[in-house]
Amino acid sequence: MRMFLFDRKNPELEEISRRLGEEESARGPQVILDRAIARGELPIGTPRGFLVDVIRGAVILRVLMTEAPLDASYARMLVDTLLEGALTSTSPNVRPSK
Repeated sequence: MRMFLFDRKNPELEEISRRLGEEESARGPQVILDRAIARGELPIGTPRGFLVDVIRGAVILRVLMTEAPLDASYARMLVDTLLEGALTSTSPNVRPSK
């Protein structure tokens, strides 16, 4: 992680980052959110990439910076908070599902 933060212009690290982003596990959260939108559980226009970024950022901060435990309770609170925000968004890009 430290290498990615401080040596962002390194071609080898850029390639590793690109490959990690293409892996199935990296796309998993997007797929889950796409399915929720298709089922009408989340509004059309839900900012999927943003939600995934917030989750990843919170997890990285908790694990690497604060060294606090990442338990089921924390994960549930994080996801519930984000989904509640997505469901009540007033952004003009987000509109109710069919």
